[in-house]
Amino acid sequence: MIVFFVGTAAELVKMAPVIRETKRRGRAFTVVASGQNDLRGSELWSLANVHGADVTLSTERIPPHALGLASFLARTGATATSKLRNALGGVSPARAKAVVHGDTVSTLLGSLLFHRLGVPVHHVEAGLRSFDPLEPFPEEICRVLVSRLASVAYCPNVWASGHLHRHGLRKVLTHGNTLYDSLALALATEDVAAPAVPFDERFFVLVVHRQENLLRGMFLRRIVEKVRAVRERPRCVFIMHALTKAALEREGLLGELERDPSFLLLPRQPYIAFSKLLARADYLVTDGGSNQEEAYYLGLPCLLMRKVTERIEGLGSNVLLSRDPVTEIEPFMRVPSRWARPCVRLSESPSAIVADDLADGRRQDAVHPEWAAAEGLARP
Repeated sequence: MIVFFVGTAAELVKMAPVIRETKRRGRAFTVVASGQNDLRGSELWSLANVHGADVTLSTERIPPHALGLASFLARTGATATSKLRNALGGVSPARAKAVVHGDTVSTLLGSLLFHRLGVPVHHVEAGLRSFDPLEPFPEEICRVLVSRLASVAYCPNVWASGHLHRHGLRKVLTHGNTLYDSLALALATEDVAAPAVPFDERFFVLVVHRQENLLRGMFLRRIVEKVRAVRERPRCVFIMHALTKAALEREGLLGELERDPSFLLLPRQPYIAFSKLLARADYLVTDGGSNQEEAYYLGLPCLLMRKVTERIEGLGSNVLLSRDPVTEIEPFMRVPSRWARPCVRLSESPSAIVADDLADGRRQDAVHPEWAAAEGLARP
């Protein structure tokens, strides 16, 4: 029995193609949702080729701050054990496999619960590191703790695998992130509605959604000023996460941008629509780590507004890691073509590699130290 444990939409995006490939292989599995995000009715289940989660641990609304997440972790953890035992369907814990993804509070919750039950934990997207426990927080801490609980680590590249040295941990190289497959599925999905931006219009995408950026009102104001200062540019499609919109309103910028025809304030998009938006964009300015990966696979010029990143995809190629985005955003926007690259084409599906290993465990220790030098990978 394979148990997939997901908590957020971002996790489900990257876990969906693994679930899909597992189902295609005819393996018995169940899907457990922690309830950190409300995933009921999400379009992402169609990418997984399932109707939804089989078990949901919590349906309470969780406040979007650290204290709210801590409270969710404590409350849900206290009542989840019996539900997870039932999810195993009578299978011995030692013969089951629990699959978690990434670095969220739910990733840590699932790893702790299954480890306590004696179910081996398989960690997808393992080994990523920013080397700063507060950047991003709490994700970096979650990653390190999950690595100590996992029995199997699915690493997207040799750089990530090199951070995992615990005795007894089996490492499997997936030669890419499962997001590669998520993007392919999303872009192949038939449109059911008109695009948010007309097909004949040029634009770039701006995403500012991390709390550490939004709490600094002057940072947000300066970024907006720099974007408006570049006159010869395509239209700015500014993604309005709830926290982003609140921060713009707090700074007195929301009304100004709504009246500015060179901006389009677009509500946060469903994953499939957002993927198609990125595929058409001229370039991307973002503070999101997964956006960095999406840009890499699409060959999209990307300015990443973060001091550090836990990922190496695209760095030094199509992604500019900007520790001082207020200074660097304007030069980047004036010549974004400098960072344009061809789309990445992988020879094998990362999700298929994970599903094969879950099915029969044949991919034994697929990582070898000598590969690191051959790929020229280095710590960011």
